Amino acid sequence: MPFTLGGDWYPSENTRKTKPLLSLEKRKNADVTLIKGLKLMPIEAEALLKTVKRELGCGGSYKDFVFLFQGNHIEKLKSSLKEMGFKV
Repeated sequence: MPFTLGGDWYPSENTRKTKPLLSLEKRKNADVTLIKGLKLMPIEAEALLKTVKRELGCGGSYKDFVFLFQGNHIEKLKSSLKEMGFKV
């Protein structure tokens, strides 16, 4: 079960073992950064989404096990996910 400290989300040990796939796409002439491959419970996904949106300072959403963030944030996401314990 994940937990939060001071509003930040930290993944459980099983979640950390998964390797998220980061990708960049163009949608309507705008960059969109995607995270795929994280099978999270809905409450975990919402907590991660909230934490990452706050760190990146951008909008984002989560649907069908895919996180979507507005803009090109590949490098920032790599470092943030590594700090959380993911193997990126």
